[in-house]
Amino acid sequence: MADIFTTLPKRRLVPNLLKSIIMVLEHTSRPMTDTELNIFLGSQYQRNDPEFFAQVQINLHDGIESAILRRQGNQISLLAWILTKPMNL
Repeated sequence: MADIFTTLPKRRLVPNLLKSIIMVLEHTSRPMTDTELNIFLGSQYQRNDPEFFAQVQINLHDGIESAILRRQGNQISLLAWILTKPMNL
């Protein structure tokens, strides 16, 4: 009987993805849609696979839940207070 952990494909997790999202939003100085962030980050990490885009969505959700990011409609933006803090993510 095959072990479930050996039969599942290995995921290539992206380290510091939330930090990269924050840096992109700082660099562009404007809110961005999920699609824009996926395209920008996909280009930066040279990834264009569904697993990567799922990781972006998870990190966006975590950033919103942690009050680092804000979603208004279909736009994601940085909360103003995060811009004054040192980057220790």
